Amino acid sequence: MGRNAKATGDHSFAINLNAGTPPETPSRTFWISGALSIGGNQAWGTVSDTRLKKDVKNLGGKNSLEKVLQLDGISFRWKEEDKNKKIGFVAQQVLEIVPEAVRYDALNDIYSMEYAAIIPLLTEAIKEQQKMIQKLQQLLEEQQDKIELLNKNP
Repeated sequence: MGRNAKATGDHSFAINLNAGTPPETPSRTFWISGALSIGGNQAWGTVSDTRLKKDVKNLGGKNSLEKVLQLDGISFRWKEEDKNKKIGFVAQQVLEIVPEAVRYDALNDIYSMEYAAIIPLLTEAIKEQQKMIQKLQQLLEEQQDKIELLNKNP
């Protein structure tokens, strides 16, 4: 659909909003090329039903925060006629840290990000930080009690 759209794979659908040639769309893929924004009154949903999952493991531990601290958020503009500044990540860098959030399209030799996959990592990193904050609060309270005790008994 659109000028030069290339839905070449089985069960694929492509929409091209660019003047240029879009990448080819592999099998079982819905691809919108050249959209600066996609809107409407409904948010995109992602299936997350536990009945459809296997090998489920909690991300909890001590490395979620470490991974988040390695990620570099960037601002950028797309090379093709884009005057609007964007923010995001570089997929190749994220691949080294959170490979589950990166996709590689071998047909078109393009890396892409699955940004929603970063959310569980951020959630676990916040939990790790909260534990650190609680320990520090407890230590601060203990030290404050000791200071008050020393002030009462000089």
